[in-house]
Amino acid sequence: MLKTKHGYEVGSIGIKAPSTFATSRGIVIGSSKADVEKSYQHSTEGSGDDPSSYLVGSPYGGELFTFKHGKVTEIFLGQMAE
Repeated sequence: MLKTKHGYEVGSIGIKAPSTFATSRGIVIGSSKADVEKSYQHSTEGSGDDPSSYLVGSPYGGELFTFKHGKVTEIFLGQMAE
């Protein structure tokens, strides 16, 4: 949560198991890396060649998918860098 002049805003959201939250393109915890790659264009910023993560958008506001054994284990939405 971030305090603003109008109250509070959600600054980021982290999703892990056992959540059943799905992105607007149907990606959930447990989705395959191939499904993420088919659904989202990989960002050229930030995540580099790390095979365990996939950045969509920007580290200043985007989605970061984290993988273990080729499956989504975490979805982070928000700002990752300052």
